[in-house]
Amino acid sequence: MNSTLQSYHNWIDYLDQLREVDQAIWLKPIAEGKWSVAAIVAHIMWWDRYFLEIRLEGMIKGEQLPRSQVDAQAMNQAAEQYAHSGIAKDTLIDEAKQQRLGLIQYLTDVQLNTQFHIGERTMTICDYIIGQCEHDTHHMDQIQQFLVQTTNSH
Repeated sequence: MNSTLQSYHNWIDYLDQLREVDQAIWLKPIAEGKWSVAAIVAHIMWWDRYFLEIRLEGMIKGEQLPRSQVDAQAMNQAAEQYAHSGIAKDTLIDEAKQQRLGLIQYLTDVQLNTQFHIGERTMTICDYIIGQCEHDTHHMDQIQQFLVQTTNSH
């Protein structure tokens, strides 16, 4: 597997670690005005779906894409609502893993060096995935910091 796609796989491995998170902590905001762990998982899953279903085809064709093809705030709110809809933790984790796995499997047959444009910026599909990996890492770091603080406060 391409090293970029292997990095993209790190999120899947991390999700399995979250199965051990207590349900009360799972749904608690990680900080004042922030999402819960559950909402972060749903957030990444919904953006994976957006990438696969909305963005990727135009990227593969090397198209000029608009900066955004969805209302990001509305999509994030919908993901948070879904995470807090009563869905079981393991079900959400399984859905998030399947979404990312499906995306990675699709990407294995894609030329990752294909260039496309968003606004004035030219990038490759690989560049985009690297940005997504950085996004994953940002949220994984937030979650880890929250879990360490929560564990230390009890």
